[in-house]
Amino acid sequence: MNKEERRAAIYTPLPVGSHSFVYFKRYQSGFSEYYQVQGEDQRPILFCENQRGCIGCNYYVSLTKEMDKNNPAYLGKLRGNAAGSIYQLYDSGLQPNNDYDRSKFRVNMAYVEYESNFLGMKGPRKFKAIVPKVQEL
Repeated sequence: MNKEERRAAIYTPLPVGSHSFVYFKRYQSGFSEYYQVQGEDQRPILFCENQRGCIGCNYYVSLTKEMDKNNPAYLGKLRGNAAGSIYQLYDSGLQPNNDYDRSKFRVNMAYVEYESNFLGMKGPRKFKAIVPKVQEL
């Protein structure tokens, strides 16, 4: 799949009753860390890189390993709180305080909240995910 086919696959909802499995593969080299999201066929779908110098868990999301915001493959940002219990996924728009043109503001694409589970005593952590409703055109 090329970049445009992957972009279309990411933004196109699955048919009702179908599912898709993805796998996260973690890579580390020195102080940098990134994740590769792979489909069932083990081919990369997208990449996430830890944003350095931030408090909390902040990741850039892109179709390629290049995480430049001016790159057309850049998709957005995943921001987490310092405890790693709340995450928000944003598209590639601008921060609301940077521009007065509201059409350029970033949009919240998803919200994920994990239950606290100190040392895994209650089994795997449960989570809630909220995704905006997708409307057909």
